[in-house]
Amino acid sequence: MDRFEKKLLNVAYESYSKSNDSRTKIRGNNVEEIMHYFNAAVSLVDKGLISVLSNNLNLESYSPFDTVIHYELTDLGLSTVQSLSGD
Repeated sequence: MDRFEKKLLNVAYESYSKSNDSRTKIRGNNVEEIMHYFNAAVSLVDKGLISVLSNNLNLESYSPFDTVIHYELTDLGLSTVQSLSGD
């Protein structure tokens, strides 16, 4: 798992820990960073760890100016991030 995948999981877990809501979002600071988050989100969706709530992960309609990804942890994602954090 790369650092962008871990960051997506950790941001969602922090949000879940504070609000008991598995939905969250992340914003890239520049085009390169958002592309890393985009690729990480696609990978995490493929692994079943997150569900995407925004429609900007479609490669055919992706815009580098859409810098926010809305997503939520799945049950598998929650258990995975808990095991990674030692909770």
